[in-house]
Amino acid sequence: MRQNGARRPSPDGVELLGAVIVSFGDCDAERLRLQWRNHLGGVAPAHLPRWLLLRLLAYRMQAAALGDLDKARLRLLRQSKGEGAGGVDGRPFETRGPTTRDGIGLKSGRCSFGNGTAGWSG
Repeated sequence: MRQNGARRPSPDGVELLGAVIVSFGDCDAERLRLQWRNHLGGVAPAHLPRWLLLRLLAYRMQAAALGDLDKARLRLLRQSKGEGAGGVDGRPFETRGPTTRDGIGLKSGRCSFGNGTAGWSG
């Protein structure tokens, strides 16, 4: 299926893309960032862990070569089940306030473990 104007790649091109992506499995995070720069251009997000960087790199390369999802499918994926476009604010999940378990007292600026010196040996 062609989407977003991508041309249909040859079977050899798809096979080559698959081999390149499989080869990323042996790379560490720094090597994946280098591959990101080589294949996609720009700088890879530095805060991403290796496992997520690998998946994003593979997805972006496949989307560039084979075409990404069209706007209608992206909109459908972003919608919550049974709802039009998410919650009241367009968010898929209901926001809830911070809570604590019964019996735990939190005080600003101090740890509430015992005498307030949790982990302090001085």
